[in-house]
Amino acid sequence: MLLNESILGEWHMAIGLTEPFVTRWAHCADLVILGQRIPDHDTGLYHPEDVVLSCSRPVLVILMPAVGRTGSARMC
Repeated sequence: MLLNESILGEWHMAIGLTEPFVTRWAHCADLVILGQRIPDHDTGLYHPEDVVLSCSRPVLVILMPAVGRTGSARMC
């Protein structure tokens, strides 16, 4: 995915408990970027708040405007 867009970076995948895996890799990063949990899609990251509270790094959570809402999306 990164090569298709000519973006320099790393993509890591895990099988099993995702929160400890992400937290361990977060200690090597300057910024952690997490996507919002999507109820209908299994990403393996069931408790992103565990990563936020335990990784000791700044975390940017990308919110999906339509997830879990009825009606129009808003930006705050």
